[in-house]
Amino acid sequence: ANYSPDKDLASLQMKITTPWKVRVSLGHTLGTYLALGAEYEYANYSKTRQGYENRYYDDYWGDWYTGNTTKDAGMNAIHKSTLQGVHSFKFGMELNLTDNLAFRLGYNYYSSMFKNSAKFSQTIDSPAFNYQTTTDYMNKGDVNIFTAGLGYHGKHLYADIAYKYRVQSGDFYAFDDTGLAGFDGGKLLPVDVNMDTHQVFFSLGYKF
Repeated sequence: ANYSPDKDLASLQMKITTPWKVRVSLGHTLGTYLALGAEYEYANYSKTRQGYENRYYDDYWGDWYTGNTTKDAGMNAIHKSTLQGVHSFKFGMELNLTDNLAFRLGYNYYSSMFKNSAKFSQTIDSPAFNYQTTTDYMNKGDVNIFTAGLGYHGKHLYADIAYKYRVQSGDFYAFDDTGLAGFDGGKLLPVDVNMDTHQVFFSLGYKF
């Protein structure tokens, strides 16, 4: 059979390997009225690895076949230079106010996966950028999440209400200004984007 490599880079089958995560969690209860829980997690996203499958066309059978995976050196280099380790922390508590009514409180923190110097370069030697046309990018900052809620659980009827406040900002750039550093006013200042959100959740149910 006659095999020829697939040259249609627009249909590449990408493969991404994410880093290992390390997690530690603790929990404790006080009597029947208070439950506490905490968790810490770390993952180094600069270790993310990307590649793409080599596809071949069989002239005899008239079909495509998948060969070995080729490492995408360009994307792996940009992962290493722009991403970093992420620390996350979670804390939660539930206090039984009565036999049927509980108060809940929680806090989550996620550090940013982007380095302060992260740039979106369009000159990366990678098939993933052969059809890239956008120039803008945004480096998202740390995330803080605060939650509070009440829950009622009776013999048949149950209801829960919760409030969630998510705090995060990001630096938005219209394009990579690395090549403009030598010009007057060449330093492109980012636009500060506020991504704070408020959410309220409510559920009501009945057990037969």
